Amino acid sequence: MRRDLLIAAQKEFLRMYPGGFANEEMQFHVKKHKIQKMHDFAQESFGEEKFTDPDAVFENIVKIMSRSTVVSVFEKVKFRDFAKEMNTDHKLRLITGLHERLYGNQAAGFDKMKEVLLEDKLAKWPLLTVIPYYYDTQGEIFIKPTTVKGVISTFGLDGVVYNSKPTYEFYEAYKTEFLKMKEIVEPCVAPENGAFSGFLMMMVESIK
Repeated sequence: MRRDLLIAAQKEFLRMYPGGFANEEMQFHVKKHKIQKMHDFAQESFGEEKFTDPDAVFENIVKIMSRSTVVSVFEKVKFRDFAKEMNTDHKLRLITGLHERLYGNQAAGFDKMKEVLLEDKLAKWPLLTVIPYYYDTQGEIFIKPTTVKGVISTFGLDGVVYNSKPTYEFYEAYKTEFLKMKEIVEPCVAPENGAFSGFLMMMVESIK
């Protein structure tokens, strides 16, 4: 990891936006994404006890996907259309996968969700990572391919090789390095993982 480059990027970011994400200009962008609101919705909708009502969980999966501002419109529309066509088996497998992802064997849960989405060629990084991220904005991460590829190459994340076909192994490898980077910067640059990802995206673009 290029620690020196990360520190330099932080210095430049704080020069442009004193106070980091508490800066008024940055707050405008933060509020647009409604991360806290989405986090609260995810916590309320996907608490472990909620999984006793699969229909409600599935309905809230569709809601959170459709309301997300970090998932592309194209992917949201495709998922919405697929959700309308899902049979009971698809729905239960997706719900079981999400439960595992949040509360059990995370790798198995990831793969179960991926298998369902593969049915309609929708096993994309954003759709697989957005709900866990909203549920735990400090511990889980949202994978946006363009940003992730830029972070890996710019900050020299050794041993982390991007693959467009989602795997839990890559997710864990990238998340490990991401959280190491987060520990290096000041809290105002990384109040939560989505904000820190936004900082990295901005810095990758400025370094180019």
